[in-house]
Amino acid sequence: MVQWWRYTFVIMCLAVFSNAGYAQSYHVEIPYKDLRGKIIIPAKVGNYNGNFILDTGSEVTLITSELANKLDNTKTDVSYAKDATGRKSSFDKMIVPSVSLGPNELLKFNELSALILEAGSPFECYGVDGIIGNDILKHSVLRIDSRKKIVILTNSIDSFSILSRNRKEILHKRLPLIQVGLNRIEMDDVVFDSGSNGFYELCSASYNKIGFDDVMSVIDTGFGASYMGVGGIEDKSHKTRLQIPYLTIGTGKFLNVRTITTTARRSRLGTKILEYGIVTIDYPNELFYYESFNQSPVEVDDKIWNAGISVSDTNLVIGVVWSSIKDQLKGGEQVITINGQDVSVIDPCKAITSKIVQMEGDKANITIKDAEGNIKEIVLLKE
Repeated sequence: MVQWWRYTFVIMCLAVFSNAGYAQSYHVEIPYKDLRGKIIIPAKVGNYNGNFILDTGSEVTLITSELANKLDNTKTDVSYAKDATGRKSSFDKMIVPSVSLGPNELLKFNELSALILEAGSPFECYGVDGIIGNDILKHSVLRIDSRKKIVILTNSIDSFSILSRNRKEILHKRLPLIQVGLNRIEMDDVVFDSGSNGFYELCSASYNKIGFDDVMSVIDTGFGASYMGVGGIEDKSHKTRLQIPYLTIGTGKFLNVRTITTTARRSRLGTKILEYGIVTIDYPNELFYYESFNQSPVEVDDKIWNAGISVSDTNLVIGVVWSSIKDQLKGGEQVITINGQDVSVIDPCKAITSKIVQMEGDKANITIKDAEGNIKEIVLLKE
């Protein structure tokens, strides 16, 4: 049992969920662990206690192959799903005996269909046994409070005193899809994706539709891959780095938001918005609430390196290369050192879950080796 599995809860009467339905009252507070922007909560699958990423961007629940092998149930089928990068992947599917959240199995879902992550999935680097998706969350009101580091699941929005002006309608049956405002002119349909650690990530389709000068300005263009989903890292593509002077999430106001276009089907809001406010999703009534911590507009400090670094097996490589440094880098070069630290061979999980790839400060000295074996030093800047 994980050491940080501690709960504060109010039980009005025991709530047991099944495929047949549910009707009881409950209010459960679950402390969560934040690891590089991933919200990790404890849960019980069958007779096994484990840790799971809370992912409002996933329509379904997934478990690791290791956990699947521990369960008695057999695989039932193969299913296809698209991840946050837009990549379509196949997954083995099985029926798990139960998934329980809260103390004493307060919230219990019986005979739940779950997809199985392939062995060696990057998500295993977070020390988790799977991903809790919207097929479980859709029965509840979900509240994520980053100041208290708690997730609340309840069956009544009346548990909270939220002003109606913070409310947005959810536009999708299986995902928390809402509209955000761009520079008081345009709207963009975005998914609140708690499996993503960014602030606002603009999909290329939305950019092609609304990306004109009075809404956003182009900072730079580049090529490469940077985002990762359950199917792996996205395919390389042309990218545009943008600045949006004014963005609103409900009554939350943000200035000079920087973003990079993605190959995903939809734009998304990630867990960085939790640094500035509380998210409450009323799934049954299809309503989304964002309560900003600040009444006045907030400047989002979201500078981006002029060349991104990605993980490839046991190496770090140059991922996205922006035009400001394309005369020095092509992309794909191996990174040998970062600020004097030898990273020629790395533990891929350590790289994903630590600050090695993100790097500190606004300037970094790196040594790279290209495909011909040439070694040179490069200065990267965060702009």
